Amino acid sequence: SSDVIAIPSTAGGGVQEKTIEAIGYGVPVVATDVAVRGIQPCPSHVEVVSTPREFAAACCWRQGFDPLHAQAEACAWNGVRRLQYTNAIDKLLAIATHRTCVHHGPR
Repeated sequence: SSDVIAIPSTAGGGVQEKTIEAIGYGVPVVATDVAVRGIQPCPSHVEVVSTPREFAAACCWRQGFDPLHAQAEACAWNGVRRLQYTNAIDKLLAIATHRTCVHHGPR
C-alpha cells in the first residue's frame, strides 16, 4: 500500500497508462502536467503540478488524505472513463462497419 503515488513524467507522448492505473487505485496521486495529458479532468485525489518544488510539496501534503472519499471518487472516475471509451470505440466500429458494408454498385 502506498500513501502517495508520484508520477514525475517530464517527457513522452500520448496518454500514459501508468497514470490511468494510478488514478484507479484511489490513493493520492501527484503528477506533472505531462503525466495527465489527455485524461483530464482528473478527480480531486490527483494533484497536477508544474515545478519540482510544487511536486515535492504536494507529495508531502497529500499524505494526509481521506482514503474512503478518494477510493469512491476513483471508482466513479473509472466508470465515467470506461463509458466514454466504450462509446467512442462503438462509434468508430459502427463507422468502420458501415464503410465496409456499403455497396457502391457494379464495377
